[in-house]
Parts: sequence; C-alpha cells; structure tokens
Amino acid sequence: MELSIIIPTYNRNSPLAECLQSLEHNDVEFIVVDDGSPTPVQAAPNVRIIRHESHRGRAAAINTGLRAATHNMTLIIDDDIYAAPDMVTRLADEFAVWNNPKLALVGRVVCDPELKMTLTMRWLEELGPDRDVSSRRSGLLSQLATTNTMMWRPFVLQHGGFDEKFTPYGLADVELGLRLKQSGLEVRLLANAIGFRHRTVHVRDLVERELQQPRPLAEIVAGVSDPAQRATLYNLAFAVVRADEQVGGAERIYLAQVANLLGLDPAMVQKLESAASAKIDATPES
Repeated sequence: MELSIIIPTYNRNSPLAECLQSLEHNDVEFIVVDDGSPTPVQAAPNVRIIRHESHRGRAAAINTGLRAATHNMTLIIDDDIYAAPDMVTRLADEFAVWNNPKLALVGRVVCDPELKMTLTMRWLEELGPDRDVSSRRSGLLSQLATTNTMMWRPFVLQHGGFDEKFTPYGLADVELGLRLKQSGLEVRLLANAIGFRHRTVHVRDLVERELQQPRPLAEIVAGVSDPAQRATLYNLAFAVVRADEQVGGAERIYLAQVANLLGLDPAMVQKLESAASAKIDATPES
C-alpha cells in the first residue's frame, strides 16, 4: 500500500509500542518522529525513527514526518491510539473512493473499553472537543482533528504545513484547518475506521496543560469577537473543569485567565457558571 503512517511522540514509549503493534500487519511506510524524548525511541527495523534533539512540539514533529514521507497519502496518528485491525484499510479505501487531495479523512477515536472511564473522559467524548471524532455517524466535520487522520501530503505542505508556534495539543489542528479551508479543505469522519485511545485523562491533566501554555489560548480567543461564541468558549472551559470535581485552586486560576482573555465581567461569569453547574448536576451518571 502506498501509504506513509506518521506517528509523532514524546516520552510515551510504552503506548507507542502498543500503537505500532496494532499497526504492524499493514504493508506501509512507518515513520515515528521522536520529539526529543528523554529516553530515545526504539522500534522494529521496519520503522523509520527520526529524532528531534530538543522537544519542539507535536506540530513540528508532524511537519518533520510529512517532509520525510515517501508517499503522498499519509496517515497521522497519535502515539496512544490502538488501531482496530481494519482501521487503516478502511481509511485508505475510502480516501481512494473520494479521490480528493483536499480531503482530510478522520477515523473515529474512542476511549479504550479496557480502561476505567473517568468523568473527564466521558465529557470529552459526549460533550467536549472529542465529541465529533467519537461520533458513530460518518459525515462532514466542521473542524480538523489529526488524532487519526488521512491527508494528501502535498496539499498540506504546499500551504505551509502545521504552524509550529501552536505547541499545545489540538491548537495547531484548529489553525491548520481554518487556513486550509480557504483553499477548499473538506473534513470527513469515517465512523467504521476505529482507533482506541489508550490513555486515562483526569480534569487536572487538561487544566495543567492550559496553565502551562497561556499564549496560544490568547491567540485563539483574540479571533473570537461574537459575544455568544465567547460565552460558549467559557462554558466549555468551565464544564470540563467542573465535570470531575468542585472548582478551586489551580482550576480557579485557569478559569480566571480564560474569563479575562474573553473579556467577561464577574457578573457574566457567575451567570454562566451557575447555568453550567445546574446542567452538569442534572445529568445522570452512566
């Protein structure tokens, strides 16, 4: 199969080994970009490893993989995804059917059923930013996500690749999607091409990630002028924090930062939080 699979990774050698194991039966080119892991990545001889000497971020790792790939059809996949046996074949066959170099074909990603589902993980899949890619229904998506995504390499590189300034997870995807849509990008979900995310996520993981990288959040917010959209952004931030526990400490600092960036006054923040809390408390646990 004329396909290059690109796996960016940093300091997650064990999940990476499981990811590669789930993919090894596919006759493709494997490229692992080790983004400066403290312990260098090791893999089977058929896996090409490219190492960054310093940690540069996921966007830079993907760009390195794209530039090094032999084939134009590329699959970008996270290092904690365990692929269903037919996932790659389903994506490749569907990509060929569409025959559209401006297509980003996203495989469905759900939490590994062997893991205990935290409330944060459930929120991410059912209401949060992973809701679209975990959907059981194939079709158009409004936003690019490259967790498990097939793209045409020349189309991405001709438009500058991923913006390496956006180091927190997911933000480079959003920016690239917005940029490529100006040139005709179409994002589609293929729900029967399934990858299982083998990683437990708690609310503090998300909060600490944002607190460590405030600048990209400010850049995203700066482009949102509509008051309703700003309220929606704050609701999303509050909901993921509130999903697992009461808000306090680092969570409150993070929310204050978000409110300040969005230009929301204390009265509006209180109103939004009260409404969101009532909705969360009324949601039955499954």
